[in-house]
Amino acid sequence: MVYLVAGLSCLLLTTTFYLGGFKPLADRLRSGHESEIDFSMRASQWLVQGVLDRHFALARQTASRTAIRQQQVDHLQGRLSLAALRGFSNPKLADALIANDELLGIERLGPSGERFLQVGLLPDESPAEACLARKDSGIHLLEPMPLGEYPVLVYCSPIIDPAAGWVGSDLLYVNASALKAVIERPQERDLRTMTFGLAGPAGDILFWPRTQAPMDSLEALERFRQGQEQASGHLVRVLDLEGTDWQLFAVVNEQRFFAETNEQLGRLTLILGLLVLVIFALTVATLRPIIRTLVEAHGLAERAQRDGMTGLFNHAHMQELVEREIQRSRRYRNAFS
Repeated sequence: MVYLVAGLSCLLLTTTFYLGGFKPLADRLRSGHESEIDFSMRASQWLVQGVLDRHFALARQTASRTAIRQQQVDHLQGRLSLAALRGFSNPKLADALIANDELLGIERLGPSGERFLQVGLLPDESPAEACLARKDSGIHLLEPMPLGEYPVLVYCSPIIDPAAGWVGSDLLYVNASALKAVIERPQERDLRTMTFGLAGPAGDILFWPRTQAPMDSLEALERFRQGQEQASGHLVRVLDLEGTDWQLFAVVNEQRFFAETNEQLGRLTLILGLLVLVIFALTVATLRPIIRTLVEAHGLAERAQRDGMTGLFNHAHMQELVEREIQRSRRYRNAFS
């Protein structure tokens, strides 16, 4: 019974320490480690946004060239031939390509979809229809496409004349290597732990490190896109990007991400378990002599009551003999024998 009480005391002490100290500490460690996900997401968002903002500025600068825009207005109003427009504008747009290594090609469209100017690398099938549908609603990032050996970002930039209004749009084909570098090497993280990607407005995956990312992360992302219940083991986080309807997402492998924290908590749990065993063993070792003495005393007391060789038993026997002799003496009026 004493050992049982000692064991229950150790169990109560362990439970109190776990609920009052260990569990809050473990939750804080996990929360602190999980904040790294938000930090990495914000850092990647900042890098991606920096690339896009640089491209938006380039598209805005190209579309705002006053001399080329005026030549295009003159052509639309019949005062300038298409050949003259191209002869004047193409060299200037070619200079823009030379000045910016990321810019691969420029295509200038008229309001009816006619291709006025074309310089640099251009796709066989132009996304002119998607661009013209936006008209003068601002610069838009269209769906990326392959262009030769390059993955390219396509920017649609309206050309607005102060007097004539919307007179066409520019299509800029920009090398997406800088964007891919952010996705494939996010702060030098292991892609098996945290995988980043970009998705379009319909949820379709636009950029994803397919050659390096594990398949289970891609499967987790597909389940997330389809609105299915997320299987345990993965977290999916999403952030919006400014100036576009694209989204940055991250797929986190929880087992790998929290491996270091779980290892530290495991070591701490093992140490606490060993401490509880040591406390219990010391308690038992301390109580054992006391318990042994108490048991021996109890045995001696019981033996004193039952063993005929002890003084207590003889005392009771002699008391009985004396009482019997007194009764006999009274009965027969004799003296004690």
